[in-house]
Amino acid sequence: MKKMVLKVNINCLKCKTDVMKAIAKLEGIDEISMDGEKGTSTIIGDVDPVLVVQQLRKIKKVVQIVSVGPPKPKPDPKPLPKPLPRCCGSCELVAIGFFSYERPRSRGMIKPRVSLQKSAIRASPLLHLNNVR
Repeated sequence: MKKMVLKVNINCLKCKTDVMKAIAKLEGIDEISMDGEKGTSTIIGDVDPVLVVQQLRKIKKVVQIVSVGPPKPKPDPKPLPKPLPRCCGSCELVAIGFFSYERPRSRGMIKPRVSLQKSAIRASPLLHLNNVR
């Protein structure tokens, strides 16, 4: 297994896609990573660097081999953090009642509205004594 770092002219997203497709056609490649800002492509796998350069020159890209060597061993994966619960008790929404937005339909008979003064007189006996008619 080898790690190759190649310097490639990458000017736009289409250039990056073309380079990735050309490299991916070769057999024996495990990982491909591109850095557009630095203009480098890192390839890990069992493939000859000369074949990679030839493949990229076929698509009219200027390529320089920066380094070829063994890949760095991957560090031990960190344990994943404990996932949070979907919802806690304080933010859970609890339905208390039901409210309908539909208009109530009358069933034939319309109830008359009672005026506010008469309902207040009937509710308070003191007011009733003062407003005797």
